[in-house]
Amino acid sequence: MAESSSESIIWKGKFSYNPEEYGFEEDVNFELYISKTDNQFEGVSYDDEFRDLHPELPKVKGFIDGDKIYFVITYPVSYSIDENDKILIDQTRKGHDVIYNGTFDRTFNKWSGIWEIMQEEEIDGDEIIIQDYSTGEWEMM
Repeated sequence: MAESSSESIIWKGKFSYNPEEYGFEEDVNFELYISKTDNQFEGVSYDDEFRDLHPELPKVKGFIDGDKIYFVITYPVSYSIDENDKILIDQTRKGHDVIYNGTFDRTFNKWSGIWEIMQEEEIDGDEIIIQDYSTGEWEMM
């Protein structure tokens, strides 16, 4: 049986919010610090938007299948942006998952695709909290 070798990789990229949903927003830079074994990888995400808000970094887990990539970034605490573009952190609630799907562009030597936050409901006492569906684009090298 062949042994799997693991390698440490830093991928640098950026993501943007859907302008129809949020209006025009600046791109947000991010870095994934991962350990990759065969086609699977896991590690942490470090982005310009969340990094100064909480000491624990979001976790990353995913895989590559040929020219396709899929990964999930899980935030350690509840993290949202209100209607006034104010960032809200609630350390008493669990964080959400951001699902990334994309493909590799050999011409530009980069990954790119769509990210999504699926709509979720959470019950907090007598209150139902709804995390709205959200989407945008991303790319990384």
